[in-house]
Amino acid sequence: MSVFGPSATLGIVGGGQLGRMLALVALDWGYRVHVLCQHKDEPAACLAHRCFLADFTDEATLRAFAESCAVMTCEFEHVPATALHVLEAHGLLRPKASVMLCAQNRHAEKQAIQEAGFLVAPWQKVTDEKSARDACQVLGYPSIIKTARMGYDGKGQRRLDNDNDLMASAALWQAGTCIIEKKIDFVCELSVVACGSVAGAPLCYEPSRNVHESHILRRSHVPSGVSVALCQQAQRIARQLVQHLEVVGLLAVEMFVTQDETLWVNELAPRAHNSGHWTMDACVSSQFEQWLRMICGLPSGDVRRLYDVTMQNLLGEEVHRFLDDVSHKEKRVHIYGKTQARAQRKMGHVNVLSKRYP
Repeated sequence: MSVFGPSATLGIVGGGQLGRMLALVALDWGYRVHVLCQHKDEPAACLAHRCFLADFTDEATLRAFAESCAVMTCEFEHVPATALHVLEAHGLLRPKASVMLCAQNRHAEKQAIQEAGFLVAPWQKVTDEKSARDACQVLGYPSIIKTARMGYDGKGQRRLDNDNDLMASAALWQAGTCIIEKKIDFVCELSVVACGSVAGAPLCYEPSRNVHESHILRRSHVPSGVSVALCQQAQRIARQLVQHLEVVGLLAVEMFVTQDETLWVNELAPRAHNSGHWTMDACVSSQFEQWLRMICGLPSGDVRRLYDVTMQNLLGEEVHRFLDDVSHKEKRVHIYGKTQARAQRKMGHVNVLSKRYP
C-alpha cells in the first residue's frame, strides 16, 4: 500500500473552492501542491507551489501535471473522460477515473445506485421528442427533466407539470442526452459524506439536513432532526456505495426522505461536498482532512461531531457582510477568494456553532 506523507506532491485537478480548502490542509501538513486549472486567479491556483494552466484537452500538459504528482484528485467531477484517462495513464488518480465517469453521467450514476440495491426515482432515458413523450407517458406528471451531464445547482433541469412544459424543454434533449425522472414528494433532503480508504472499512460523517432556495444549497443543519434509525440507514447506504464503486477518497451521497421514512438516493459526488462544510469547525477532523488522508493512504481521522452546527452559504454580495459575521464568536467564517461576487455565486460559507459536546 502506497502512503504519501509530508513533502509529497498532491495534484488537484480544478481550481475551485473545494480544491482551495483541500490545499489549505495539505499545506498545513507540509505537502507540496500542484493545481491544474484554466485561470491563474482561481481560488486553489493562488495557493499552489506550481500551477499548470491549460485546457483539459491539452494532453501534453495533462501528462506533465500527472508525472509531477505523487497522487492526484479532482475537485469537481466534470473533467472530460479523455483527460481522466490521460491522468490515470501517467499517474495515480484517486478516486479512479471510473468513479468520476459514473458520477458525471446521470444514466451511469442511477444504474450504479440501483445495482448496489438502493432506490432512485423512477426514470427514463431521453434522446428525442418521441422518447421524451414516451417517458412522460410512463412516469406521469409532475416529473423533472435533467441533462445527463453538467448539471449542478439546478442548472440543466426543469420541472414538468404537463405536455406544454415538456415541449418547452426541447432545447435540453436537442443539446444532448437527458433523463426524465418522476418527482419524489419528499419531506427533507439528507446528505452523507463517506470516506473510502485503500485499506479498512469506509466510515461516514453524520447526515446533514439540507435546505435549498432556487435549487442552490443555502443551509445544512446538524443534527438533522430525523430519527437515529434513519440516520444510521443513510450512513449504511453511503458506506455500501463507497464499497460498490471502490472509492478511494470521499463520496457525498444526497438522499430524499419521504413521509414514510423511505430513503431515495438522488445524486453522488466523489469529492468533498458543500453540505459537508459544517465538518470544518464542528468535527474532530474535517471532510478536507479526511479527503487528504484517504487519497494519501493515511489512517482515517476522527469523524465525531463536537458541536451542533448550521452551515450557511454566502452567495454573491453576501460575502461583503464579513465584518458583521466575524464579530459573532459562535460563527466561523470561510471566504473562497473569488474575485467577482456575482448573484447566486458561492463566495464563502459560515458555520454557526451552538451546543458543545464533551
